[in-house]
Amino acid sequence: MKFIPGPLAAQLSGKLGGAVASHNRGGPYFRRRAKPVISTTQFSEDIKSTFATVSSAWSDLSAASRQAYTLWAANNPITDRIGQKITLDGHAAYLKVNALQVAAGADHLPLPPTVGPPDGLSTVSVDGSVTSQILNVSFAPSQASTSAILMLRAAVMTSAARNYTKGKMKLCGFSAPAVVSVINVMTLVQDRIGTIQNGQYLHVELSTYDTATGLHSLPLTAVAQLSGIV
Repeated sequence: MKFIPGPLAAQLSGKLGGAVASHNRGGPYFRRRAKPVISTTQFSEDIKSTFATVSSAWSDLSAASRQAYTLWAANNPITDRIGQKITLDGHAAYLKVNALQVAAGADHLPLPPTVGPPDGLSTVSVDGSVTSQILNVSFAPSQASTSAILMLRAAVMTSAARNYTKGKMKLCGFSAPAVVSVINVMTLVQDRIGTIQNGQYLHVELSTYDTATGLHSLPLTAVAQLSGIV
């Protein structure tokens, strides 16, 4: 069932009874509500542990630090899933910044960023061989700063015609600091997504992530069909 916005409801999101309002490139629509599957993968357990750790650390912050995050959140609204700007509270802003810090293996930031996000990459490309277990992502410019790492998200598709990856991209991990030109991300991708096969299409998003601020650049995307050629 599709939905045509009218004067009383321009956009809808969320669930009501057995129906869920959503939208895609074709516009808004309703779908049947599906009972969520409880994930017990190692990745999901690690995410739960990370959020619990960071949330607990919030209570140890000084009043001044908590107020600083509240002010930072007010000045840096986020965009929700239907494109509207919303303002997080201080606790949610602290979680947003520091959950990624923990995932990246970096230190908690007791104070919010005072500068903007880092500069993004200018070029990204990907090619790979399943046989040789090589999945190289090439990029420019090189990341010279010791606080600059690369954040990788990826999705696997079975057809060249399926290139809409919104909602399918998964956080696969982070590079080492100060990487130059190219990284082999095969292990990161397969640990997160599972074994990849010849002929599949790998979509990647690569961002510059600054562990000194907890902020990342807008991503650049690339796609390649995987082969068995060494």
